[in-house]
Amino acid sequence: MGFLTTFLPPGDRYAALLLYGMVLSTCFNGYDAGIMTVILADSQFIEYYSVDANRSGIIASIPWAATGVAQLFLGGTLAGFLGRLWALRISIVIMIVGVVVQSVPNTFGVLILGRLLSGLGFGCVYIATSLYVAECSPKALRGSFVGTVTQFGYQLGTLVAFWAGYGMSFHDHPFNVAWRVSNLIQIPIGLSFIFISFWYPESPRWVLEKHPEDTDRVMNILCKLRMGAPDSPHVQEEYHELMASYLYRQRFKSGYIRIFTSAALRKRLLYGFYATALQQAGGIAALTMYAAIVVCLFIVGMTYCWSNGPIAPAIASEIFPQEVRDKAFGISLLGQTACLLAITQPWPKFNEEVGGRSYWLLLGLNALCLLSVIFILPETKGVSLERMDAIFGEVDAVEAGEEAHGDKLEMVDVKQEEVNLEAEIKGESEQ
Repeated sequence: MGFLTTFLPPGDRYAALLLYGMVLSTCFNGYDAGIMTVILADSQFIEYYSVDANRSGIIASIPWAATGVAQLFLGGTLAGFLGRLWALRISIVIMIVGVVVQSVPNTFGVLILGRLLSGLGFGCVYIATSLYVAECSPKALRGSFVGTVTQFGYQLGTLVAFWAGYGMSFHDHPFNVAWRVSNLIQIPIGLSFIFISFWYPESPRWVLEKHPEDTDRVMNILCKLRMGAPDSPHVQEEYHELMASYLYRQRFKSGYIRIFTSAALRKRLLYGFYATALQQAGGIAALTMYAAIVVCLFIVGMTYCWSNGPIAPAIASEIFPQEVRDKAFGISLLGQTACLLAITQPWPKFNEEVGGRSYWLLLGLNALCLLSVIFILPETKGVSLERMDAIFGEVDAVEAGEEAHGDKLEMVDVKQEEVNLEAEIKGESEQ
């Protein structure tokens, strides 16, 4: 019962089951990343594309160029314009197209096109998933939900990819069947999530931001996510914070221009960039790609899965105000990409020249990251998204909204009470 209560809290079981279903989307991402490691070692793949050291590096790294484009502007824009769920569905479709392009008979140039499409979809999926989970989670469990979905799903996908690739490696006829089928196996994972996602409610925070007149829809979504009624105290408290924060933030512009013209947001963007950089600054990608000592790799991987891996997206997805969260979070992820490329690209040659001493560099980097976290990152545990401004020394958006728009909030509360009363009368009459 203790295990069940931990992962399916009694008051948040609907949200927990909903968000754990999002693991399928990050599992799809993890499979796509993991299977190429296996495919690059396939002799038939190497022969088909005449893969040498140069081409191998291009195949492995080129998707990150498209992922950077997604992080810079496409992923955040898509999630902001269409909503978190539709952005996620479209992103998965882009990845599926990329997988198909890679798997059909083609030239090396077409293969690279497929890899670019996969990288583009990969970046957009990561952004939309993290935003949706952060905005739908209860504040007390937000970090654990974001971390579980982003990291467990990704690692699960990688695990499935390695075993699928291993199983298919025994099939060498007809020619090229092993790597083609290994690549295509991931498609049902993505399609499965698209299918179940139509039973998911949209993020209540995105709905309020884009459709402020539809407050009833916001309340209904909150009631579902929090397993309560409109008159439940915990639902009313969160709804009140959403409304107060929204009314205060109406004075601010949204979009990329504001992110870079506001000194406060530029500072927060540096926090986000730093948080996501931590995910790769310790050299985890270099270790998983090139390490030969399996035991050490397992220990480092286990440590990464409950530290650098899940914490970075949890922090970066929650520190920005709602009107710019999608775009600012996407830009923050460039820290992850920059560190990954900075370490993995020169690592093989560096490791060749200095040998085992290269791992002392990674030890030093991780120790430096640990010390920097203690002195740099603020604690966000238990702070609602609407009150996040306060921990950065800025105005508490909820309190400011209450002071400046108290009359409007009272009208909203009265309207909600009338809706609750009508629902009660209707329920009694039906009985």
